[in-house]
Amino acid sequence: MKKMTLATTLVLTLATGAVAANSPIDKGAWVLGGEMSFQSLSGDLYECGGDATTVVSFTPNFGAFVSPGFMMGIEADLLSVTECGDTDTWITIGPRISFYLRPQGSDFEAKGTVLPYVAAFFHVGSIDYSGLGDNITITEFGAAAGAVFMASNSVGVNFGARFSSDKRTYRGDSASGTTVKVGVGITSFIY
Repeated sequence: MKKMTLATTLVLTLATGAVAANSPIDKGAWVLGGEMSFQSLSGDLYECGGDATTVVSFTPNFGAFVSPGFMMGIEADLLSVTECGDTDTWITIGPRISFYLRPQGSDFEAKGTVLPYVAAFFHVGSIDYSGLGDNITITEFGAAAGAVFMASNSVGVNFGARFSSDKRTYRGDSASGTTVKVGVGITSFIY
């Protein structure tokens, strides 16, 4: 019964949001997206034998517009990292806020429009790194900027860049570094 109630609530919430919005970035619209990124990692945290680490990641996100152009949601960062000869999978998750710049005019044709955006995020994760037996805690916070090129009224191609400050803690010791990502993805707006 709980699953049926939850499913019904979710469907009604999505339907209400879809009816309330007049454009992809109006209050009540929902966004579901994902981005593939290439990263270059540097600093004491990421260098091994003087070599920086490179990573390919997938960053899905989901959120709702709480006012025109302002989206609050959640995102995850899924990475396969090869560092110092070992390959591990990292997963972090946390809140994301985004602001999309609206084209002039209250109503606009979404198809063919470019929607620039800026975002901020905070992620937390914990992994068993290379079989050490103890968890390593990962925290990262940062900002992103880019643009969604609307291929239709509800789907666009996203090009963006992200910068984050990262910290790993293991047995009380911590190290920090920075991450720069450049990525491309697909964004779907439900309104």
